[in-house]
Amino acid sequence: MPGSNDFDDFFARFIAGVVRTPSLKPYTAAPSSINWTAFDPATEKLWCDQTLSCIERAGPEYHQHRDASQKLLADSIKRIAGKITSASLDLFFADCAEITSHGMLNLLPGRDFYYIKINHGYWEQLYALFGSPDQAKMRITDPTGYRKAYVTSGFVDAMEHVIRGAATDDGQGIRFESIHFGVSLLNGTADHSKVMARFPDRTAEAQRIVLGAAIGLIAYFNSLFGERRLSFSDGSFPKRGLETGALRKVLRSFEGASDRIVFVVPPHLKGIRLADAHIPQEQIYVSGSLVHESWAASLYFTVRHILERLEVDDRVIVITQSGVFSARLGLFLKSVKDALVPHGKRIYFFDLGQVTDIANPQHGGRWIQSHKVSDKTLFHLSGNPPAFPFDK
Repeated sequence: MPGSNDFDDFFARFIAGVVRTPSLKPYTAAPSSINWTAFDPATEKLWCDQTLSCIERAGPEYHQHRDASQKLLADSIKRIAGKITSASLDLFFADCAEITSHGMLNLLPGRDFYYIKINHGYWEQLYALFGSPDQAKMRITDPTGYRKAYVTSGFVDAMEHVIRGAATDDGQGIRFESIHFGVSLLNGTADHSKVMARFPDRTAEAQRIVLGAAIGLIAYFNSLFGERRLSFSDGSFPKRGLETGALRKVLRSFEGASDRIVFVVPPHLKGIRLADAHIPQEQIYVSGSLVHESWAASLYFTVRHILERLEVDDRVIVITQSGVFSARLGLFLKSVKDALVPHGKRIYFFDLGQVTDIANPQHGGRWIQSHKVSDKTLFHLSGNPPAFPFDK
């Protein structure tokens, strides 16, 4: 198994690659013996400061690349936004990308498993950050609140780095081998085919969400890889699977073949557990509101802790809710695991997003507070069944 120095060296190379500054001193942080039973404002501030420090120490090559990348994205958004209309969305999107329905996600013997997703919000936010205001196609017209989270913090640059490293160009288009990379143009409660089929009948706001997400998604990948056909999984699996029972069945099958469950979640899910699981469960906490601003430190601590668990256990399930950081976590974890961990060890990674809020619906996000879910018992907080006051 890799020692702490192996991971520290790997992480230092990763940060140096993101900021394009080979002479940057290795990233250092507090020992991994941090108390995972608590996550306080001081830790949150420390992690944000450590992350920003990585960006502030970057050399001129980083700033040149960032400026060039942002111009490519802005140009790509302008081009795509000029082509997509409400009437042409379905055909245009189908020509640019495929989002495949995966049915049941199966455990394959001898294989790792990664399901990540980036749904409509991030793609809309990129459109707002780097595009020109368009009231007809944008739900988000003031991106000020996202600039610090995604641009100043270097989050967009690090996301580019891990996506380029994970993507495969097979000569026909861009796909992600051995990863279920889910995307959704709406709120993830309906599969992609239904989102498109029902688009003409949706409210004006819902149509702007779908249009903005489609523009941001296609423009972003075009800016990275050129005008290539894109292949993704359906980002609706967690929420749809919760309703159909497929998510419970999938998690049960993986739990039966695993040694431990590690949750990576915000503090309002302190003590979260998969109901009726018969293996050890534990939690790693990341910021609920500043996880993107603290992406570097959050990544360092969470992945290092997961690797420590793989020193003891052979098969570890990782379940996370951590915004767009979840996708970063999954892609980076795969690269580390492939490089440093013996082949007999297994990671099963599930980015479930707000579905985990069923463990604490009163303090969860907007989705859990506005939707009645059929499976209310899949997750709970330690010693406490979930309470659903919104169903009254």
